[in-house]
Amino acid sequence: GLVKNGNMTFQFLPPAFESSNSTYETLLKYMDWVGVDKAILMPNVLYGYHNDYALEAMCFCPERLKAIALVDIMKGEEAVQELKAYHAQGFRGMKIECNSAFACASDKSLSQETLEPVWQYCTKQLQPVFIHLDTFENYLALEQIIERYPEMMVVICHLGAEAILSDPIQADQRLERMLSVAKTN
Repeated sequence: GLVKNGNMTFQFLPPAFESSNSTYETLLKYMDWVGVDKAILMPNVLYGYHNDYALEAMCFCPERLKAIALVDIMKGEEAVQELKAYHAQGFRGMKIECNSAFACASDKSLSQETLEPVWQYCTKQLQPVFIHLDTFENYLALEQIIERYPEMMVVICHLGAEAILSDPIQADQRLERMLSVAKTN
């Protein structure tokens, strides 16, 4: 049940989860049970970079399972090369967990220049960016990126709830701002 985020390790799941598994075969059985035809495997860096396992799952059942690539965007151009390789193997888009991406680089931002190759690649290749925002500052940086790359497909996971609710007094205004940007793009 322990996970690592940056340099911190903490209890994320109950201690009883020490040796639990949730295989793609089990996922497919659950999908059959509840009537789900297809699923997208959405990674979370707290569990590590498991693109190889996601690829194995896609190869096992390609008509039902697809996956989103997880790369370290802080690598800039190197991240683009990794994305190209994963997309060639059938992955769709990429996932960014802002709280993990910036855990060891709090002085960095989504809008920093070294990440430009990532945004250019995703826009040009029509690869969606699934992003979990943890702060409103990260949302504001995302707005700058969307302004520069209006054709880029962006999915704000959980409707940016963590970023919106980080200041309950401004939550309504923040939600309206996000929705207005979503409507225009």
